[in-house]
Amino acid sequence: MPSKYQAWRVHPNVSTHDEKSIDILENLVLQEAEKPVPDPGQALVRIHAAALNFRDLLITAFSPKYPVSTIPGLSPCSDGAGSIEAMGPSKNSRWKVGDEVIFRVTNSWDDGDVSNFKGNGLGSGDIQGTLSQYLLVDESWLVKKPSHLTWEQAASIAGAGGTAIQALFHNGISNGLDLSGKTVLTQGTGGSSIFSAQFAVAAGARVIGTTSSDSKAELLKDLGVHEVVNYRTHLSWADEVLKLTDGRGVDLVIDVGGSATFEQSLKAARFGGTVAAVGFMTEPQPSDPGLIHAIIFGAKTIRGQMAASLEMYHELVEFMERHKIEPVVGQVSEWTEAKDAFKALMRQSVPGKIVIKV
Repeated sequence: MPSKYQAWRVHPNVSTHDEKSIDILENLVLQEAEKPVPDPGQALVRIHAAALNFRDLLITAFSPKYPVSTIPGLSPCSDGAGSIEAMGPSKNSRWKVGDEVIFRVTNSWDDGDVSNFKGNGLGSGDIQGTLSQYLLVDESWLVKKPSHLTWEQAASIAGAGGTAIQALFHNGISNGLDLSGKTVLTQGTGGSSIFSAQFAVAAGARVIGTTSSDSKAELLKDLGVHEVVNYRTHLSWADEVLKLTDGRGVDLVIDVGGSATFEQSLKAARFGGTVAAVGFMTEPQPSDPGLIHAIIFGAKTIRGQMAASLEMYHELVEFMERHKIEPVVGQVSEWTEAKDAFKALMRQSVPGKIVIKV
């Protein structure tokens, strides 16, 4: 069995920290390393596929926007799927060699509320990530792979799927994992948005989606989304959402745009509704002092979504298995073409998740 393996690692080779600049891919270098031996309580996982999230652009750029500083030599990416090749000595492990697993984004939050989250994340800071042929982790990072998914599909679910589970079912909107009688608004066709749409439909909600093209609208409808608003032809798309809901608005908005979409997300939410802030795909905008009035006089709740607990990951796997939900994987890149995957993420041109075979 080979003693060496390959891993993509980031080094500060360029001066720019702009996550949208193609130059940051000069920071991403394919390197060789010695295969480690697991200590007690550790597992060595052979990674079969890894998936990208927006955070991976920030980490590759060594961006100050990301809350944890990246160390040179880090393998990025928190999302991946693989099989356990070796285990450290343990008498009480629930895992064994051959088990198929995915990874938690953080292992510091098992249950309870988000105050238990300590800020650590796989593939960030000094914690090696999944853009590597092998990954040595404490067993606490492991979650069972959904049995009905391929490696590429399973690799895509942890970050965006965990976010969707938290946003939909842990914001005081649902009855457990049931959204019957509720209306949910999703934005675009990125990973978190598509998972949110799929899960909300499966949970019985009425789902309204926004997107930028007819082809993406058809994709959303194929996933069961009930109505779609084109935000390019309807610049004031919140008004269209209000028309679709007879002026009431939606119970929950999954906002991925950030500053540029936030005002309309608030407008689209009903009186007493919730906006789950899960991303910031747009650049910061000048602050609008009128937003606070919309929040107060609309009795609206703004909830930042950060990672997911172990309890939520168990819900994620069980929910996807029960409803036979398959992720939308928009692009699969070969191992040596990983930079092409990062380019696609920068362009935001691929609906669904972008995956790299390992």
